[in-house]
Amino acid sequence: MHPDLTEALAFGRGVLALAEEPALRHRVRRAVTAGELRRVLPGVYAQTARDLTAHQAGRALMAAHPEAVLVRESAAACHGWTEPPTECWAAARRRSVPGFRFEDRTIPEALVMSLDGVRVTSRALTALDRVDALGGAAIDDALRRGVPLAALWDALALTPQRPGNDRRRALLRDSRDQPWSEAERAAHAALRAGGVQGWTANLTIEVSGRRFVGDLVFRRQRLVAEIDGRAFHGPWEQRVRDMARDRALAAAGWVVLRFPAQLVLTAPETFVQEVRAALAARRR
Repeated sequence: MHPDLTEALAFGRGVLALAEEPALRHRVRRAVTAGELRRVLPGVYAQTARDLTAHQAGRALMAAHPEAVLVRESAAACHGWTEPPTECWAAARRRSVPGFRFEDRTIPEALVMSLDGVRVTSRALTALDRVDALGGAAIDDALRRGVPLAALWDALALTPQRPGNDRRRALLRDSRDQPWSEAERAAHAALRAGGVQGWTANLTIEVSGRRFVGDLVFRRQRLVAEIDGRAFHGPWEQRVRDMARDRALAAAGWVVLRFPAQLVLTAPETFVQEVRAALAARRR
């Protein structure tokens, strides 16, 4: 590849826009013929042998259609939440082309942010968009990543009359105790249905200068209920850390109950019964 093209690609961080490099038009045409470059959007090129990252696809989109906004999994990838999808998803009044899927949709500017020069939906709206594919897990993931529940409600209010909003609204109502996983969401629902009160989800506990986050914390009874997903059966190092954490809490007078996620999801009544029994024992 000609050094001028290599330099332009480096300057554009993997993307070459002819609007910014008009003098390279003929070299670009020859490079496309030679199979060194490929057109990704009108007037925008990238190396043939390399897949675009989420940010590179976003920069290509901004060069061709600066009014567009990355949405759904493409926005999530730019936020660092997931791997980029095979197609770049964006809101724009354009016809979809190979590699880019456009939605005819207007995003309120209050829900648009710029990441490295790429317009993407805010973290809150990105989470709401992902509900279509992931259901409640999209909300759980956002809450776990620190997206405020209030911001999710604000994003919903700013995007009224969207298909699927009834489902999003129901999930947000069900998220009032801010679960971080599907199993935690089920645990919260089971405790509420069973009339079990006095618990706080994902509460930080300080013990001897160390801080631990408990899935479900009953402060008055000094009891913690942990919902262990598949990660519990993962790396031994993580299990060792969990056991050390439990010992530190026990030394400070706390009781830690560990429930497999599968039990909470398939037998919530058993989960509630065991929590009730542990609470009763702590009250004696």
